[in-house]
Formats: sequence, C-alpha cells, structure tokens
Amino acid sequence: MSQFGSILERRDAGGWCLLVGGMMIMGVTMLMPTWLQVQSLREHRDSVIAELDALQTKHANYLQFEQAVSEGDPILLQRLAWHQLHLKPVGMSSFDDATPAEPGQAMHYEHWLDVNQPAPTKATAGTPTQLERLTTQPMSRLGMLALGGLLIASGVLSALRHPARW
Repeated sequence: MSQFGSILERRDAGGWCLLVGGMMIMGVTMLMPTWLQVQSLREHRDSVIAELDALQTKHANYLQFEQAVSEGDPILLQRLAWHQLHLKPVGMSSFDDATPAEPGQAMHYEHWLDVNQPAPTKATAGTPTQLERLTTQPMSRLGMLALGGLLIASGVLSALRHPARW
C-alpha cells in the first residue's frame, strides 16, 4: 500500500483526478438541461412528421375521391346516394355484403377518406432520474456547479502544492 501512496504522491494523480472529476461534474451539469430539451424537441418533431404524413395521405385520398366524383363513377355515386338517403340495397343486410365492381375498389367511400391520425405523445414519459433532478432543479444545480468548481480548484491547488517533478 505504501508503493501506491508513493506513486500518487510522486505523479500527483490525486490532483488530476480532482481536476477531471470537477470538469466532468460541471460539464454534465451544464449540458444535461440542453440535452433534455433536445430530446423533447426530437419527440415533438417526430410527432409533427407523423401528423404531416397522415394529412398528406388524407389530402391525396380526398383528391382521388373528388376526381372519382367528378368523373361520375357510377358505383361511388350509387353508394353516396344510398348513404345520403339512408337506404340500403334490396336483399342485402349491409354494405359489407356488396361486392365491388372492380378488384381493389373500396367498399365504402367513408373508408376511402378515413386516415388514422397518430396519437399525440407526451414530451417525456416516466419519472426523471436522480441525475436529471440534480442538474435541472435550480438549487441542486447551483450545488453541483459549486461542487465541480471546488473539485477543479482543489485539483489546481494540489498541482501548485507539488511543483512539477516530471
């Protein structure tokens, strides 16, 4: 154990450890709130992109629907008339039993226009970690900055106490 102590005393590893530790504490304290804001903005950006995709799909479906109505698609016009008049085809229990005239054609025009909107997401789910609480609350943040500054000052003073013997 005395050899380890002499190595620390000779190379002043304790001062370097204090200096690096203080810099790490100050760095985390300064960067953590900004990193949390970036994460929140990323989640918000992703939800806006998902909404945009859904709205673009909905817009394209409405344009296709408008084109089909303006071209006078007989099946679509018949289904619109049935829907507006609250009627159903004779001998059928519902529109689900009707067969489309062309493969791939939608059974109901409502399904053609419906596009599921993405569910809104919360910025951050869950409870904040201890590190987040220490670096974001005002008083604990000041304490962390003071601790980091104290460690840096101790590391520098330790180096001044032992002149360079390298």
